[in-house]
Parts: sequence; C-alpha cells; structure tokens
Amino acid sequence: MPVASLRPAVIVAPVRASSFEPVRRLWRLATAADIVFVVGQFVLSRLVYLAGGVLTVGVLAGTPDKTVTFGTVLGRAPDVVHYLLVNADSAWYESVVKLGYLQMPFSAAQPENWAFFPLFPALVRLAGGTEIAGILIANLAAWVACLLLSFEVRQMFGRSSARWTVLLLLFTPFSGVLSSYRPDSLVLLFSVVAWVAARRDRWWLAWAAVALAALARPSGVVAALLVLAPVLASVRTSGWSRPAAGRLAGVVLPIAALAAFSIYLGMRTGNPLAWQGIQAAWGRAAVDPLVLVQRYWSDPLFIRQGWDFAAFNWTVLVIGCAAGVGLLTRRSWGLAAFTLVSLLLSPITGGVMQGIGRYATGVFPIFMEIASDRRIRGWRLPVLIVSAVLLALVGAWTYLGATVVLG
Repeated sequence: MPVASLRPAVIVAPVRASSFEPVRRLWRLATAADIVFVVGQFVLSRLVYLAGGVLTVGVLAGTPDKTVTFGTVLGRAPDVVHYLLVNADSAWYESVVKLGYLQMPFSAAQPENWAFFPLFPALVRLAGGTEIAGILIANLAAWVACLLLSFEVRQMFGRSSARWTVLLLLFTPFSGVLSSYRPDSLVLLFSVVAWVAARRDRWWLAWAAVALAALARPSGVVAALLVLAPVLASVRTSGWSRPAAGRLAGVVLPIAALAAFSIYLGMRTGNPLAWQGIQAAWGRAAVDPLVLVQRYWSDPLFIRQGWDFAAFNWTVLVIGCAAGVGLLTRRSWGLAAFTLVSLLLSPITGGVMQGIGRYATGVFPIFMEIASDRRIRGWRLPVLIVSAVLLALVGAWTYLGATVVLG
C-alpha cells in the first residue's frame, strides 16, 4: 500500500483523539458527579417519605399514659415501611404476578385485574415474582429515569437546572409512588427515554419506549406526544418526505403492543377492551368537566376519602397546567402537550381526580419548567421545602389513612 494512502489515517486519528479527549474527560467527571447527586437525593427523598409513615406509629401506638417508646416505633417500622411500599393497587398487580389475568366472560359487575397492564407484572415474574423484586424494579427504574433526565436537562439548560429538576421531582409530595410495588416509575422511565431518543433522532427507540410505557399503564401511551411533536415540526418546515415517513413508521410499535394485549384479554374474557370496560366497576366514566368541578366543590373539599385530598389534587392540577402553559409560551409543543394531556386525561375520561397527584409525579416537564424558567426560579427553594414537608406528611397520611380513615 502506498505511504501516501496512510497519511489521512495517521493525521486524522491523533486530531480526533486530542480534540475530544477534554470533552470526554469533562463528561466522565460530570457524569460521576451527577450519579452521586442523584443517588444521594433519591435515597434522602425515600427516607423522608418512609420516615413520615414510621413516625406516625407514635400517634397510633401510645401507651395508656400517652408516652411512646423508641422501641415501639422501631419494632413496628418494618410493617409500616412494607405498607408504604405495597399498598392500594399493589394487590392487583400482585394478583397478576401470582395468578395471571382472570379467565371468565367479561363483566363489569365487580373490579377484576383486567384493568392492570402487563409490563410490570411480567418484569416482576422474570425477577422472581416476589414483592422485593417488584420494589427493586420500581426503585431502579425511578433512579435511572432521574439520572437520564438530569443528563438531558443539563445539556439543555445547565447543571443547576438539571439538579433542581431532579430535586423537585424526587421531593414532590407523591413521589413515594415511584418506589412502590406499582408501574409508575416504569412509565416515568420510558417517557423520559422516548423524549431523549426523539431529540437524538433515534426514532425506533423512541417509539419502542412509547410501546413499553403503554404496556405499563394505559395512560403511558400519552408519551407518543413527545415523539410526534418533533416529527410534525419537521413536516411543518420541510413538508412530507421519505425521512418524515420513516420517523412515523415506528408508531406501529405502540399500536401493536396495545393490540396484542387487547387480543390476549379478548381470548381470556371475550372482550378485547376488557381493560377499559372494567373501569366501570370502579365507577369511572367520562363526565362533563363542569359536572366534575361541581362534584368536587359540593362534596367536602378538604378530605373526600382516606386517599383523596380533593383540595390538594386541584392544587396539583392547577400548578401542572400552569407549567404546561409556560411550555406552550416557549413553543415546547411536545412537552406542553404531554403535560396537559397527562393531567387532564384522568378527570375527563374517568371522572375522578384522586390520582392526579400520583400521575403528576411522572409528568417530568412540570419539574423542568419550574427548575429552568427564569420567571419562577426564585420560587424553586420555597417549592422544594414545602414539597419535602408534604412528602413526609403524605407518608404519614398514607399510613394513617389505612389504619384510621379506612378502618
């Protein structure tokens, strides 16, 4: 081979290595620092939530002379922690893990496990089928989601905004659900993956993430808005083209995922849409938004049920929608649509708002907006402090709700 033909390789290789080495070194240092930060805040926020529940033992387990010993609190702590991590819908997911989906003709006369989507139970079964496996999966998914979100926001707005985004998300009052035996952390993870992949033109990966989010929970399909927005933006600027069609081709993945699950339920129950029809057993049906407002205003506004702070849910809805409007003003169409649809989907289609706080935890653009919008940066610290206090109170409320309010 002529010597001249080797020159480009000899010259270019050292230039590439020397040019990118400082960037790589900085990236490695930044990544290590961010990993430590996310791990630390993740652990701290989990301790705040669990401590709120454990300390309520002092309220419930007093002796006749109204004193509580440290041993009493410590002795009951494992049971309290278990309940805080395995409660409410956890029993339904566990039934899918242990028994599979009930095989019988469809009926909405009483609740059945058809309403609960298969990804989380499938992962739990693959990991051994235990509660500990499910809790570990949930926590790992939440941690990876926060880490990936931190990396992406740092590139967009800087490290300060990235860290505040993670802080606000982890200490939001209902973030305990990200560590519980439920699929909320999976929905958060795959929503973030879909958004990041679409920003990097990894369209099949983005649509695959949407499919996984949809298999974790029905509302997970809303993550498709994070992928559709950049596709439609490219079409608006350059018109329909072969590349645009390629970006949309992956939409077959979430469609196929939902179709496959529906066909399977159809084989078990005779009704492919059993996962939707069974919602009637919980009293959930689409209502006029004004009727919903009237319902919540006419009922006691503070506490409607042991797990439903109506006033708190309305506050979460208002703050979340305000963040969505802020994203609209900045023309972040995908993030704005994802935020607003995610928050409004439950009350409009189901007629209930008791899950707004829980669902808002996975709507990561809310926390990005509060962390990065210059108009409201001054409110970040007060919001974080209030959120952390409420996170502890939600831990207490969850345990008290089970033992006092719900008997």
